[in-house]
Amino acid sequence: MVVPWMSVVVAVSLSSGAVRPGQETPACLLPPVVAPVVDPYREPACRWCAGNRGVTYGAVRGAVVRAAAAGTVTFSGDVAGVRYVVVAHAAGGLRATYGGLGSTRLGAGDRIARGDVVGVAAGEVHFGLRRGEAYVDPTPMLGRVVARPRLVPTDGTARRPGPPPRLDCTGAVDPMAAAAPMGPGEPRSSAAVLPLAGVALADWLAPHHDYPAVDVMVPTGTPVAAWRGGTVRNVHDDRRRPCGIGLTVVDVSWPDVTWTYCHLSRRDVAAGDVLTAGQHVGRSGDTGRSGAPHLHLEVRVGGRRVCPQPALRSIATRGAMTDPHRLPASGCSS
Repeated sequence: MVVPWMSVVVAVSLSSGAVRPGQETPACLLPPVVAPVVDPYREPACRWCAGNRGVTYGAVRGAVVRAAAAGTVTFSGDVAGVRYVVVAHAAGGLRATYGGLGSTRLGAGDRIARGDVVGVAAGEVHFGLRRGEAYVDPTPMLGRVVARPRLVPTDGTARRPGPPPRLDCTGAVDPMAAAAPMGPGEPRSSAAVLPLAGVALADWLAPHHDYPAVDVMVPTGTPVAAWRGGTVRNVHDDRRRPCGIGLTVVDVSWPDVTWTYCHLSRRDVAAGDVLTAGQHVGRSGDTGRSGAPHLHLEVRVGGRRVCPQPALRSIATRGAMTDPHRLPASGCSS
């Protein structure tokens, strides 16, 4: 028998509205705009030094900008010709800045829920977080907006409304924990950066397909930043090499530990350069022995590959590097 409601699966548009939190949803932040990150968080070396004190999205004019979490508006207005909205979020006492707005209806004192409209973009949108006067990298706290499928009738009847997209918090750092005061002797989370802004931590924790390493699928041209500080030992620009365009960095704390980034489309640092955690090193690509655009990352101790996953989790969640000499060389997992 042929069932008239035979269906196909189609993606739900991410512009279908706000993503509302459910009681079962773990705490994380909603990405404020549906757009690629064009400039990741880059912590400045000093209070007045250059850097990017947040993340910058390549939004188009008129794109809807939504609240990352519930909170109260503390400022709405123009600063040096740029329109900003500042929201004190309930999640962990964080204060969020939404910049580059073309317009907004919000004013100081307004209360908003996660997913409510903050305004519309004038172009690129800046999203920054602060705890007190200290800037915080929002990247590890951001969840992912995931489209949900809907059934489409094949018998000519009208389509039914699809379910709204959901917020996936898998791998994201809880803003409450990320914003909590640090205990005695704990390092400031200056190293808590993700080298591919907007990519959930869970994507970094999957084992490599056949040896200790990590592959993360991202479009060509995605900005790549350093997981750890150190000195660039060597670079390679031969697209025919297995690694393609890439670089190897000697870790700032362990001279026998190296970090290698492969398959870049462009390299923006040179051999001998001294890097800080989160510093831009190039853009992802599909060069070398690669079947699709992605970033390949290896960690070696004394020339031997080890599993990067536990180290990456430690950096992203605690801002501290676990001792790489204790990392396993097989059975990689988080």
